Amino acid sequence: MKSLLYSFFLITIISFGVFPKAYAQNVYIPDPIFKSVLVADLGININADTNIQETEAIAYTGNLFLGEFGISDLTGIEAFVNLTGLECGANFLTTLNLSANTALQTLTCSMNSLTSLDLSTNVNLYYISCGNNMLTSLDVSNNVALQSLYCELNSLTNLDLSNNPALLDIYCPNNQLTSLDFSSNPLLTFVGCADNLLTCVDISNNPNVTSVFCNNNLLNSLNLKNGNNTNFTGLNALNNPLLTCAQVDNVSYANTNWWGFVDVSVNFSLDCGQPIAAFNANDPVCFGSPVSFTDASTLTTNWFWDFGNGFSSTSQNPNYVYPAGGNYQVILQASSCYGGDTASAWIVQGQDVFGSASYTGGPVTNGWALLYPFQPFYIAFDTVQIQPLDASGNFHFTNVADGNYLVQVFPNEVSFPSLTPSYFDNDWAWDSALVINHGCINATNAIDITMTEIIPTAPGIGLLEGLVVEGPGFGRAQGDPVHGVVVKRGITGSSQIVETTVTDLGGQFSFSNVGFGTYTIYVDIPGLLRDSSYEVTVDAANNQFLDLNYLVDSMAVYVLPNIGLEDLMDESAGLKVFPNPVEDQSTIEYILASNAKVDLSISNVFGVQVQSIVNGYQLAGNYNYQFNSKNSPLKSGVYFVTLSIDDKQITQSILVIE
Repeated sequence: MKSLLYSFFLITIISFGVFPKAYAQNVYIPDPIFKSVLVADLGININADTNIQETEAIAYTGNLFLGEFGISDLTGIEAFVNLTGLECGANFLTTLNLSANTALQTLTCSMNSLTSLDLSTNVNLYYISCGNNMLTSLDVSNNVALQSLYCELNSLTNLDLSNNPALLDIYCPNNQLTSLDFSSNPLLTFVGCADNLLTCVDISNNPNVTSVFCNNNLLNSLNLKNGNNTNFTGLNALNNPLLTCAQVDNVSYANTNWWGFVDVSVNFSLDCGQPIAAFNANDPVCFGSPVSFTDASTLTTNWFWDFGNGFSSTSQNPNYVYPAGGNYQVILQASSCYGGDTASAWIVQGQDVFGSASYTGGPVTNGWALLYPFQPFYIAFDTVQIQPLDASGNFHFTNVADGNYLVQVFPNEVSFPSLTPSYFDNDWAWDSALVINHGCINATNAIDITMTEIIPTAPGIGLLEGLVVEGPGFGRAQGDPVHGVVVKRGITGSSQIVETTVTDLGGQFSFSNVGFGTYTIYVDIPGLLRDSSYEVTVDAANNQFLDLNYLVDSMAVYVLPNIGLEDLMDESAGLKVFPNPVEDQSTIEYILASNAKVDLSISNVFGVQVQSIVNGYQLAGNYNYQFNSKNSPLKSGVYFVTLSIDDKQITQSILVIE
């Protein structure tokens, strides 16, 4: 029974055509004439219905001939994405957008009323005929394959051909063009530019040109000297009343063959007046002030200035503000229809700062001088320049912009172990050094530094160690070690420095064999206030100070806040972390003398816990945990391992190096 019912329904569906037809989307074509032409073309309308389907439009790869049909709207043309040729001249079109027709190679759309023509994506287009329209602009910059351009009888005021290296023919009469540049069209053979507002026609860079029609312009220059004059087949330069000289390959040939194709006032010459480039500049000027360039060229109509740093101008007399100090070679390319010339000069921006470094033993012949900008508010200074000391202890900073500066000399610690880095004038601290007021016109000299000499104390058993790490706003991740920072040990209550060192890559510093006495540990970073410094007294009972840690931010250098460094535990419960610094694998080890509640964690320099290792009750015994920094969320920097047992805790600093 079920089988009979199924057969009945199947017969019914087949009989009444209930099965749907394959669905196809129609192309929207609002212009009835355009649509009728397409529907009538069975090469396009394959199924011979009353619409054009998208599949039919996509499949069409030939040319469309739509000329002289009275079409006013080509909406729908965008569906013909594989169209290679379009002829739609002598219609009533006002706009034409062919950006979807990227396969298009030839276009004829002349004799319409076009005010807009979009060819921005048609890179395969090699033939364009758009004459006798109402175009005021025409962009062919993306038509890199273009060979022939016919755009006569429009209202074009500008035509840029610089991206059309394959161009062979240009025909653009009866427009309002004031200039045409053919220097980027080496294959050009035909130039038709009559009835414009041109003042110059120059084909000297186009050796294949054999026809030039430039009559009825405002020419005052005409350069036909392209090495191919004897092969010319067409020339008309009549009705250019301002033209007096035409530059040619051969005067005799031109007089014999071209008389009558130019006005009687025009003489032929091998040289109608070559430009001579020259200019003046008002440098040096203060940093931030414009350098004024004054053209002094002769017989020049075009200028191109290269300011020596990647920037340029086409103004005749430009002003330019250099963004940085330096010596810049400025090049002027002066040109006209009759040729070109160049001139150059060096422009100085920023004057030099120089001086020398010495001590009681003579010049400091090995080391470095650093130049810092000084500002009235306290921020971290950047280094402007670093220069080596020469064999006489001299240093020389070049092209320094006007402003206030600090100069610091770093002696080579091996060659000069008794010297500490010093500022001008003769001071080891940046905030008491002399500030240089550097002028923008004259070089600043006599920046002579007498180095601060270390007066060592008697050696002893003391050990002073610590870290310098980054805080907020210093420029990198908080807690990162700061290397290369000068750390000085001075006698408290005096200006005497007894030892100097520099933090290593891990931000660590160390003073060993320290004698008894009271010392201040200074971290000297130009521009950062010393908000606080450690003062320690080394004696027989207290001689190991291992956590003299400092934090630096964008304002000051601080003593690192105490986050639990006190040793409150039984000696039997000592905390060990090894190796330290931690590059990948490390071991955390401790001993419990009795059963206790244990918390083992890792915190950053601000006391924020970043990893919990143990949190619970443990029996007495020895414990160790493998700590792999590669598998942890910790970046390079200083951290603290804290072991808490009941109400007691001990903390050990570690340095993680990625």
